[in-house]
Amino acid sequence: MTYRERIAIQHPECVDQRFAGGVNGCPGNYWEGEIHAKFHECGGYKRMTKKDFSGIHDECRACWDREAPPRKVKVRKKMEWKKTARKVTQEGTFIRYAADGCDVEVESRKREIPHANGSGSWTFTSYFVIDPATGKEKEFHRFAKAKEVAETLGRIHNG
Repeated sequence: MTYRERIAIQHPECVDQRFAGGVNGCPGNYWEGEIHAKFHECGGYKRMTKKDFSGIHDECRACWDREAPPRKVKVRKKMEWKKTARKVTQEGTFIRYAADGCDVEVESRKREIPHANGSGSWTFTSYFVIDPATGKEKEFHRFAKAKEVAETLGRIHNG
């Protein structure tokens, strides 16, 4: 399978003849570590940085038509996260989330913070992953990232 065939399966919206070589970007933009050994010596890359687009289609096409190494695909079971507790205090609202088969919990903490100029306030939400082995918390600003870390920790703890 070539890089072009792989991208057509995984990101069909990125394959179009209006892009250099028929695909948007370079293989390294999609698969970390799978780029030319000397990326900055790539003729297409050098031409793009110099705004010289002559012949770039052929170089990019040759790069995308290279044989891609076989990939090991890890299939992860998607965990269902549910609210397990909610507490409202003067400090803010705390909601705890847990998933079946994962002993690591995520807690969201919503707080009202006054504006510096004194007119009103804004709401700030953080997500904390609580490691049951150490009791330590790690703060995240996105729930998706907190869930990902919690699932990884849960797999480590559960073997």
